[in-house]
Parts: sequence; structure tokens; C-alpha cells
Amino acid sequence: MIMAFLPTLDPRLRLILLILFSVCCALSMRPLTLAFLALTSLLLLILARPRLRDLQKRFCAVNTFILFLWLITPITTQGTPCAQIGPFVASVEGVQLATLVTVKANILTGFFIALLGGMSISTLGHALGALHVPAKLTFLLLFTERSFYLLFSQWQSLQQAAKLRGFVAGTNLRSYLTIAQLLGILLIRSLDHARKAHEALLLRGFSGTFRSTWTFQIRARDLICATFLLLVLALSLLLESGSIPSLNHYLEGLFA
Repeated sequence: MIMAFLPTLDPRLRLILLILFSVCCALSMRPLTLAFLALTSLLLLILARPRLRDLQKRFCAVNTFILFLWLITPITTQGTPCAQIGPFVASVEGVQLATLVTVKANILTGFFIALLGGMSISTLGHALGALHVPAKLTFLLLFTERSFYLLFSQWQSLQQAAKLRGFVAGTNLRSYLTIAQLLGILLIRSLDHARKAHEALLLRGFSGTFRSTWTFQIRARDLICATFLLLVLALSLLLESGSIPSLNHYLEGLFA
């Protein structure tokens, strides 16, 4: 059932579940709890069935940033020395902290992809509004996404026009001046587009609220799926608190 309904789960429930799992993962410190959350994240990814290429790109982007933490955190954290490379001494506590950040970042990335993957920005903004997120934040999200798309399209057009006129970027003054001029044109066009968009909204009677004929409806299958995921979340909280020692000992022996 979850395999069939997870991608079509009510967007509001997906956002709430994402927030709950993210908070739980961020506050968890026990390796057993993190292993359980990692397994949950992996299963959700399998059930959501995102495209493998998108999955690789997103995890590569996250772990590229994490790589810089691995270069800095072990040698800047005070503690017991464990390795030395030239004048730099890595500490055990630094390696543990970097490992913890790496594990949590990848778990959170998995939850984000599984629960928000395939959700359009407009649907996300509508769901945020339905959850009574401040309207200004919702507008900022929607207009920022639209503006980025338009700016990127304008920049591609300017680049293509420059190439058709024989421009080849290089490390010289002429290239720097040309790129600066292109950026200036892009800024002027973006300001002009913002003015036109504002006038168009006013002419259509925009009063600060996006009206939509589409309303969210929580179905019975949404409640069943959400209840199952909440039970999984509750189990992870019990593992973190150590309230079920027999299960903790069994799982510790299983993961050992």
C-alpha cells in the first residue's frame, strides 16, 4: 500500500512527516537510532522510486559539501590525536563529529527526496499556505522559483547571442568587460520583468492571496500511510530514549 500511495500522499502530510523525521534525525545521537533512521530513509527511497540520475546528482551535491567538512573538522576539533599529516593533527572527536554529520546529512537528504520528490514548487507553496505558513514566505518561495527560471533563460539567451557574435570567454580584460555588460543587461531585464509582473498582478486584482480551485483532501489511504510512518517515527524515538532495552540489546547485537 505504501509503495502505491507514497508518491501521491497528501502534500500537507508529506511536509509534516518530513519535518518530524528531520527533527528526530537532527536530535538523535545514538548509533542504533541513526542506523534505524538510515534504513527507514532507504526504504522510503525505494518506495518513492525516484530517477537514479537525479538521486545520484543530489547525493553527490550533498557529499561534495560534506567532503570539505572532513578536510576541516578533524584537525580543528580538540581531543585525542588519532593521525598526523605534516603539521596537521586529526582528533578522534573530530572524526566522530564528521562521521555524525555525514550520516545525518545523507539520512536527511534521503527523507527530502523520498517525501518531497516529484512535488512541484506550486504544490509545495500551496501546501505551505494550507499549513498556515506566513503568506510572505510562500510568495517569496513561488516568485523566487519563477524568477530563477526566467533569469536562467535570459542568461542563456545572452550567452548564445554573444557566441553568435564571436565572443569566446578568456582571462583577459575584454572578456571581463563583456561578461560585466551581460550581467548589467540581465539586471536591467530582471528589473523590467519584475515591474511588468507587478503591474500584471495589480491589473488582475491581486490582493495578496493566491486563489486556487484545487483543494487538498485527506483520504483514508493517506491516513493509513501516515499512521504507519508515525509508528516508525515513534519506534525511532523509543530507540533513542532506550525505553525498550531488550530490543536495543537485540538490535545492537544485530548491527555489531
